[in-house]
Amino acid sequence: MILYEFYFKLIDQIKRLNFKQKAKLIFIVVGCTFFISLFTYINISERKLEKYGVTTAATITKVYKRKSKPFVRYEFVVDNRKYSGNEPIERNYIFTLGEKYLIIYLPSDPHIKNFVLDEIGNYVKVKQE
Repeated sequence: MILYEFYFKLIDQIKRLNFKQKAKLIFIVVGCTFFISLFTYINISERKLEKYGVTTAATITKVYKRKSKPFVRYEFVVDNRKYSGNEPIERNYIFTLGEKYLIIYLPSDPHIKNFVLDEIGNYVKVKQE
C-alpha cells in the first residue's frame, strides 16, 4: 500500500513539471539506464571471459595515438577467420609491430577479447619459436 501511494505522489509531482524540467528528467533517466546497462554488459563479458575464455596469439599491426593516448591495433585468427581489436596501452608499455601477445577471447563471440596480463600487470608476450 505504501508503494502504491508513493507511485501516485511521484506521478503527481511529474505532472507538475514544466516541459524543460520533464526533458531534463527524461535525459537523466535515459542516461542512467544507459550507463547501468553498459556496466552490466562489461561485467558479464568479463565474467564470461574468465569462465569460458580461450587464449591465442595476437599480432601487433599498428601502434598509434588517439587524443594523445597510446593505442595498439592487433589481429588474431579463430577458425580461419581474422579478427582485430584496438586497445589503449597502459603503463607506457612499448609494443613493436609484428610481435605476438597472448589474448583471451570468447569462442562464442571472438569480438569479446582482452590482452592477458601476468601477475604484475604486464602484457604476456608469446615466445617466438
